Amino acid sequence: MKKSAHASLPQVLLGLMEERNIIVGEDAATYDLLRDELVQHYQPQSILQWMDIKHLQDAIWEIFRLNRMKSAVVNCDRKAALKSLLRSMLDNGLPNFDAALFDKAASQAAAYFTDPEAKTKIGTDMAKYNLDASTIAAKAFVMNMEALEAIDRQIQAAT
Repeated sequence: MKKSAHASLPQVLLGLMEERNIIVGEDAATYDLLRDELVQHYQPQSILQWMDIKHLQDAIWEIFRLNRMKSAVVNCDRKAALKSLLRSMLDNGLPNFDAALFDKAASQAAAYFTDPEAKTKIGTDMAKYNLDASTIAAKAFVMNMEALEAIDRQIQAAT
């Protein structure tokens, strides 16, 4: 915490204000900067005002965290989404389950994310069906709609 902000902080709250509500992968310096900016803006004087700053800092941080999580949820399922799209492209509406097509879709989906040449070829094949990277993201989004709605409810609760 900045020294100037620290001067009016009641001693009883020192530990609370320095406690970080962050998870692995989040930037502690940015979390601290958010607190410092809030302190500078609101210039708290009483214990209650300092507690309000801490609550506001954590609420703002939580909203940004939840929004990042929505992106992460979609990104985590991009390979499964591509596999589903490729299987649809490969089976062309065949009525029976074909394990070989399922395996081919799985291997192509894996290659898409690891092999630049495969990505180019698969991208060209997808374009024949008017599909692209945004389609993969859309499919991953739909596959995770329930989780994304739950995150949105958490965001609403935090505001």
